[in-house]
Amino acid sequence: MFGHGMGIIQLLILFGCIICVLGSNISTYRGLHDFVFKDYDAEIQPMPTDNGTLNIDVMFHLFAFNSFNEVEGVLSLVGAISFFWTDESLIWNKTLFDGIEQIIVPQSKVWTPKIILVNGADTLAWIGSDSSFNVQITNSGSLIWTPGSVLNAKCSVDVLKFPFDSHSCKLLLSGFGYHDTLRLLPISATTENSHLILSQQWELESTSVEVDLEHQSSFEVVINFKRKPVYYTVLVFTPTAVLALLNPLIFLLPIECGERLSFGMTILLSYMVFLTLVSDKIPTTSNPMSFMVIYIILLFVTSAFITMCNIINMKLYGSNESEVTRFQRCFISSCSKYRQKDSMLDVSEQKKKPTTKDFVRILDKIYVFFFYSTILIIFVAYLTVTAL
Repeated sequence: MFGHGMGIIQLLILFGCIICVLGSNISTYRGLHDFVFKDYDAEIQPMPTDNGTLNIDVMFHLFAFNSFNEVEGVLSLVGAISFFWTDESLIWNKTLFDGIEQIIVPQSKVWTPKIILVNGADTLAWIGSDSSFNVQITNSGSLIWTPGSVLNAKCSVDVLKFPFDSHSCKLLLSGFGYHDTLRLLPISATTENSHLILSQQWELESTSVEVDLEHQSSFEVVINFKRKPVYYTVLVFTPTAVLALLNPLIFLLPIECGERLSFGMTILLSYMVFLTLVSDKIPTTSNPMSFMVIYIILLFVTSAFITMCNIINMKLYGSNESEVTRFQRCFISSCSKYRQKDSMLDVSEQKKKPTTKDFVRILDKIYVFFFYSTILIIFVAYLTVTAL
């Protein structure tokens, strides 16, 4: 019983010592805070350090690649900027305050540089104004402030090789109103990407941070990225290629079955669907035009010619067999000479009077060869241009 009572007394003494220590640290921290900000004004820019200019080191952090709207030309990403500068009015002797080397205060308590995204797609608000971020202050007067935000920047769009296109977007970050009293100096030539969340549609190639030589209070962040083409290759290129290979087979169908025209019109309308699907992802003012759009348009025009030739053949096939023109007779005769060299036709069949149906059958074979050759040329041209 006595031992149990001694344990409680020791525990109470321990808690009392902890409370005394914490109370002493808190009072010291409050005293330091009052000392540092006694005559401090957050509206006044710190004293310049180099020829009347305040040098601020910057580091850009890239956290997430949200999206890239090709139609509107807007890149959306999540990023932050670390600012490092020195304010001589925030220096204290750490030995007078129990060795405290740093304090953390809200950004509203100290002066912070007002940096805006010049080519922003939204309002021109300085970075960090929509939230409250903490500022780390050391006893030597060094400050570290890392505000972050969702940055939406306007970019030029080049969809010439869509969906194998690559883009380069610049984020121009500038301190307006400082003139020559502020100099932003990037610490690294690239962005810090240790916490980057990759996009499912886009792949980051490289980044760079460049100093604006014309305005020392500005710097540029360049984001180079390219599209992952698998989605559009599977969804657009492969179906259109398959339709293109099926299209000339119209001329192998018997005209008597009556399905040739509907088959051709179905393929022709299918190209319009794919053309609409691609045009929704490409700017209307795209210059030059995307090779994929040109590729689909060429296949669409080829399909239109196939349908037109099919209609003409069906018209000729249904006409009177006695109405054979001199040109048709010569054309059939010329083709028959090549057939007779390696055929076993009997004499009666070779001397048979040519008809319009014979002319149409020969045209069907020529159309199959001609349009397959045209489609092959379009395929090779598209793959060659996009591979360059």
